[in-house]
Amino acid sequence: MMGQAEKEITYHTVEQLREDIDQAVREWEAARRMFHYARGEEEVDYAIYTLISCEKRYSMLLRKAKQLNLNWQQAELDIKYSNYSNGGLEQ
Repeated sequence: MMGQAEKEITYHTVEQLREDIDQAVREWEAARRMFHYARGEEEVDYAIYTLISCEKRYSMLLRKAKQLNLNWQQAELDIKYSNYSNGGLEQ
């Protein structure tokens, strides 16, 4: 069961998670390209390990977003409203 502090989604958490997911997608695509152009047994092996690692990281981040039950648009609206009600928008 989550504590109150763990349930709180801050601007940093939402933005950082989104950036991490975007980065994971880019890394996964790069790993797929590396696999496509790999030559020789060692390069293919390295490309496979890299691809598997990128896939696992991407899956982990998606699970984290699901655990937060994150709705990107709603989280952004909540953050903007929260910042507004605290005296102004914070960037």
